[in-house]
Amino acid sequence: MLNKVNWIFLVLAAFSLFLAVERTLRLKEHRATVNHRAMNVALITLGVAASAYGTMMLTAAFYNFGLALWHGLLGILIGALEVIVLTLRFEQIPLRTLRRAQLRSGLVTLVLFSTWPSGFAWAPPISDLTKIDPPNPAVIFHIAVFHLYIIWGLLQLLRVTFSRVPREFGRRPISAIALIMVGLGCIGFIGVNVDLGGSILIGVHQEVAVIRAPTGTFLGLCVGGAGLLGFGERIWTAIIARYRLWQLSRLWEISVKLSTAELRFLMQLPATAKMQRAYIEISDALSTLRIDTDRQLTVKEVAALLLRGETTEDRSAPTVSQALPPRTTRLEDLHMIHALARECRRGRSGRHTLSSTLLRS
Repeated sequence: MLNKVNWIFLVLAAFSLFLAVERTLRLKEHRATVNHRAMNVALITLGVAASAYGTMMLTAAFYNFGLALWHGLLGILIGALEVIVLTLRFEQIPLRTLRRAQLRSGLVTLVLFSTWPSGFAWAPPISDLTKIDPPNPAVIFHIAVFHLYIIWGLLQLLRVTFSRVPREFGRRPISAIALIMVGLGCIGFIGVNVDLGGSILIGVHQEVAVIRAPTGTFLGLCVGGAGLLGFGERIWTAIIARYRLWQLSRLWEISVKLSTAELRFLMQLPATAKMQRAYIEISDALSTLRIDTDRQLTVKEVAALLLRGETTEDRSAPTVSQALPPRTTRLEDLHMIHALARECRRGRSGRHTLSSTLLRS
């Protein structure tokens, strides 16, 4: 019994449904947009369809229901993908264009389910329509509509996916990689459908198992790419933020200890917000703390003074920011903060209770 289950598709189905639930919970406070609805429809439909495909051998004896469900739901899935493509192409989708996509998906789904009873519901238990030989007219029509609609829909997704890759690489490289994954999955599925559908319709017998063997990989690329689009940038941003916090931790500790301002560093914040808080508090400290010097100091000299706590209340003394080498832009300020943080880390090692608290809070 268990050897009749395609576990790869069941795992992918579970992952797809998980993404749908995660998106629903994460965006429940946001206004429901066409893109959000279409993405949820696509993920849920893919999860159910992949489950049907993964258990197709188990349901083959029951009017080939799993095969019909897999094919029929693909009509809804491609329609949802077409709407997602429209949201990427248009800032405001023309209502007529949206309705046309929905109507096309509905008609294809209706055709696929309506040709099931007369085409293969009463056939012997089968796992794919290539085993009906010779295929009857309902099966021929079913196969033609099924494969042509998939190819057409994937071509739409492929076009918009690769058109966005060059722009995304400069801004969000993880999203670009995710789009490439989705695009490669689409290319693979297009190839399978052209090869399989064409061979069935023109009567050329091929080794179907060989043609379908990589479908799990292609589906994995599509679902993995979708997951990377949903999670990748946020995870990467959180990782970078934690790394930046580690870099700033010693300088941040010094800023908290030397500053007379009330710094509310104990509140629970995400890593990205905590990093912004660190930059703000460090900048405030550099602009308010004063050091006793009559010349411009190097970053290393300033770091040594801060590590020793040698600040002054003399209002005529320059601030730390003024004593540091001059900067003209915000980016130069950030580079200076990191250079100062680097010298503070080098100047003193060991465990620091306060910096540990700052990073954990």
